[in-house]
Amino acid sequence: MRSLFLRPATTEEPQTKEAGFTHRLSETPDNWGQEIGSELHRQYPFLSDYEVNVSLDKVDQGRGFAFGYADVANRTERPEIEHEEAGIPHIRIPLVAEERQVRPFSVFLDGERVLPLGEERIRETLFNPAMFDLSTSVPRDPSLVEPLMPPQRSGIGMGGEYKMAMALEAGSPISSSPSPSLDYRDEWLKKYVGTALFEKALELQKQFLTLDQEDLSQREMEQTIEESSGRASQRMAKNLQRDALHLEKRNLDVELLAAQAGVQMAAAPSPHEQGLDAAAQEGGMEEAPEEAAPAPKAPKAAKPKEKKAFKHISKEQWEAIYKSDKIQKMIQKHMTHDHPEVINEVYSIAANQYGYHPKVYPPSPGQQAQKATAQAQKASAQPQKPVASPGVKTASLLQAIA
Repeated sequence: MRSLFLRPATTEEPQTKEAGFTHRLSETPDNWGQEIGSELHRQYPFLSDYEVNVSLDKVDQGRGFAFGYADVANRTERPEIEHEEAGIPHIRIPLVAEERQVRPFSVFLDGERVLPLGEERIRETLFNPAMFDLSTSVPRDPSLVEPLMPPQRSGIGMGGEYKMAMALEAGSPISSSPSPSLDYRDEWLKKYVGTALFEKALELQKQFLTLDQEDLSQREMEQTIEESSGRASQRMAKNLQRDALHLEKRNLDVELLAAQAGVQMAAAPSPHEQGLDAAAQEGGMEEAPEEAAPAPKAPKAAKPKEKKAFKHISKEQWEAIYKSDKIQKMIQKHMTHDHPEVINEVYSIAANQYGYHPKVYPPSPGQQAQKATAQAQKASAQPQKPVASPGVKTASLLQAIA
């Protein structure tokens, strides 16, 4: 007859066996937390869907002992101190290591109960019934003008005056070199590239650049006068230098565009060359005629207005002019000393009191040689009078003198 009761356990024949260890830790205790976390993810890969934080409360390096837990929760952007208030569930998996060997992961705690460790139970426990989990990061302040402006890049873009991308426009000639990035005041030239009107548009643009050069020269002269009077500012000088470099860049860009289009563009005359031309006109220099016959004279062009130079006036003299009653009243009237009426009156007083020294450039050696050649051709073109043979009276007179 079989007994209804189990036989009592003895030390010789145990009824249960302890599970073996799964992983051996290294000799560095600082790496035990990371190693235990890696082993936990290896045995339960579904934990990668959650946020797992391993914490070891007790560590004994000599005995190879460690005790702690792995906190598992849903991924969220909220700080941990707000999880309990927001109702985000957490579980803890006990972690035990003895003699540098990790005990099997068998159970987990949900705060009230101890349950067997398994994927289905963990997903059921960590299920969050909330429909949304909003981020707590504060958005940046909205801008009222940002939708109206192009994106900023390296300090430019505010105002929309500059082109954001470099590309060949439609109708531009095919070339191995990229099209130059022109200034916004010169962009209109690109639509004429490859057409019969490009040379005419290029000539018009050269006139615009010449006017800008004249305006820059006038500003440079005014800056010189300001420096002589001691009222010039470094900001005005930097702006003037920046505008000069910008104008030079525009000239180079337009010349490059013309070269890519196969059009020869004559360089604009510099202020020094313009002064030489003005001096040549004042000296009455004539161009060499193509033929020996005298050509009809063309109507004389109007004499260009000279630029007066006041560099001979000292700083004290300029201060005396600006401190005069007439200039002070005009400055009070216009609330600034840079008004055109004030500047013109200052120039007029300076010219009347101290005079002016116009700068006249001498003709260049080439122009002098050209003038000498023209005069020689003109002299050779005039018919010479025949020399009369000596008469009777002349011969007798010569004999008497001899």
